[in-house]
Amino acid sequence: MLTHLLTNRQNRVLTQIGPTPPYNVKDGIDQGETFSPLLWKIYYDPLIATIHQKHVGYLQYIPTNPPRLIHMSVIAYMDDSDSIWLTQNKSNLQAILDTASSFYKYNNIRVNPNKSVLITNAKIPDPQICFDGTTIYAQKRSEPLKYLGAWFSVEQSHKYIQKIIIAEFRTSLKKLQIAK
Repeated sequence: MLTHLLTNRQNRVLTQIGPTPPYNVKDGIDQGETFSPLLWKIYYDPLIATIHQKHVGYLQYIPTNPPRLIHMSVIAYMDDSDSIWLTQNKSNLQAILDTASSFYKYNNIRVNPNKSVLITNAKIPDPQICFDGTTIYAQKRSEPLKYLGAWFSVEQSHKYIQKIIIAEFRTSLKKLQIAK
């Protein structure tokens, strides 16, 4: 039933000046589709649960009394199916990526590894990892990453990120000043 609903169909975009001409939808689910949470539960929840149970991920003590050790291996954002895989070493990350790749292939989910970013605080020359047959090189330590509107950096100093945010703020202010 879902395949029938999601294939061989047309879509239009509603704009301020009216709807666009119809276009053929290749595949996928429209953003905001009402049954997206159900599909997320069916397709992605098993992957997230498997990764969390099978792989250690990143270990961190929570400052409770007594301190409690937790592990986190994934942060996922449902709207775009964005995932952040967290771990403390390359071999664990490779195992997580292999599990995820196998899951994607089994469920016929296409993931573009060229959109993946590797961030590491390891001080080794030319850090890299393989994801779905594509080598992903680590981002420079000094280069910040924007994810879901928030800036992240491996560097301890956040001065560069602060400059970026201030520049974004000023750009937004200029746009607002000329807006009617």
